[in-house]
Order: sequence, then structure tokens, then C-alpha cells
Amino acid sequence: MKKIILTFGMLCLLLQCRAQDKVFPSNRFEVAWEAMEPLVFEYNVKVSTAFSKTVQYFTSEYLHDRKWHYHARTTTTENFTAKSEANVLIEGNCTSKIKLPYGGIIHIKGDLTGELDVMGQSEIIIAGGISSGALIKTDGIVDVLVGADVNGKLVNIGSSDYFVMGNLNGHIVTGYPSTDLHVYGDCNASFAHYGERGSMLRLVVGGYMSSDKIDPLQKLYYTSVKVFIQESDSKRGILPTYGHGQSWYVRTNK
Repeated sequence: MKKIILTFGMLCLLLQCRAQDKVFPSNRFEVAWEAMEPLVFEYNVKVSTAFSKTVQYFTSEYLHDRKWHYHARTTTTENFTAKSEANVLIEGNCTSKIKLPYGGIIHIKGDLTGELDVMGQSEIIIAGGISSGALIKTDGIVDVLVGADVNGKLVNIGSSDYFVMGNLNGHIVTGYPSTDLHVYGDCNASFAHYGERGSMLRLVVGGYMSSDKIDPLQKLYYTSVKVFIQESDSKRGILPTYGHGQSWYVRTNK
């Protein structure tokens, strides 16, 4: 009788653990990464050829040189600098410095607390967030997808498209000839442009952006700037501009 009770208790414990696994998955990195896949395909359709290398890998498992040039199966602290176009896969958090001078792709299934420095035609996908103190520097034509909040620094020297599924905080340096920012949360970031004069900036905020953040951005000189904000304490509708080639619109006053 004692053995039967013990076996029944173990069965109950096993069922409880399985139920908890459905709520708290054992591999949170894999779960977060799975959520990136449909977003990559969506933006590849909406924004011309965004993430075309990653789409090719997802559909056919094709990679340049047919391999990962750097593959960390857990959180990495090892720095890596590529000597040619390269593919990087980190299956945990990235706390190191990764540099791709010749372009390529970087897939991170966790958070970025280190630094990424990429050039050429590159793609960066981070399933987690970007912590304060972290840095992404891009120079070339670069697509960046972040699954959570951005609290670090984004520096764009060339043309980059950023897709941020959380809030955009930290500091943003926009580049030449263009920077596109698609923010699905709130925008609390400070902005500057690379060099003496800004070029083209397009910003879509799906959440809230306060007038305290809008005003300094409006006063930065850009050849062309287009901004759409879902909610703000600023007035609703078309906002006044500081020059030609600008359009600012707030959908809802809050």
C-alpha cells in the first residue's frame, strides 16, 4: 500500500511539472526565438527585401559558406572578429564583442549585453532585449530585429532598418543616407544624427511618445523626416514642423 501511494505521489508531481513547463518553458531562449520567425517573414514582405538572408536560411537552411563561422551553444563571453562575410549564431545571451567587417548575419536567441559592430549587407536578429551599456554599430545596409526593449545605444552610420517589438529607450544615432525605426512599444529615446547634418529619418511609434521627446527630435536638422506616433501628450493631428521635407502626425492625444 505504501508503494502504491508513493507511485501515485510521483505521478502527481510529474503531471504538475509538465503543467508548469507549459507556463514556464524550460528553454526560454528557444521559445523567444520561435516568436522571431513569423516576424522575419512579415517584414521581408512589408519592407522590400528585409532579412532576405535569414528568410533563405529559414526556408532552405542555406548559409554563406554553408556553415556558422561562430556558433556558441550557450551564453558567450568570447569575442569574435570575422575575416570575411560570416554567420554568427549565439543560443543564449551575448556578453561579448562581435565584429563583422564584411557583412553577414547574427542570430542571438537571448539578450545583448555586449557589442555588435557590423558593416556591408548584414542582418541582426535578437530574440531578447538590448541592455543599458550594450551597443549596436552599423555601417552599410543593415536590418535589425529586436524582440524586447532597447535600453542601450544604436549607432547607424549607413542605411539601417530597425524593428523593435518592445520599448525604444537609450540613445539613437541616425545615419546617412537613411534610418528607419519601427517601434511597437513606447519611444523614450534620445536622438542625434551622425556627422554634422542628418539625412532621412522615418519613425513609426506604435505606443506612446511624450512631447518632451518629440521637441528635441524636431529641432535636429534632417533633409527629410517622417514621423507617425500612435499616442502622445502633444496635440492630436499634424504637428508644426521646422522646415521643408518634414511630416509629423500624432493619432491620439493622451
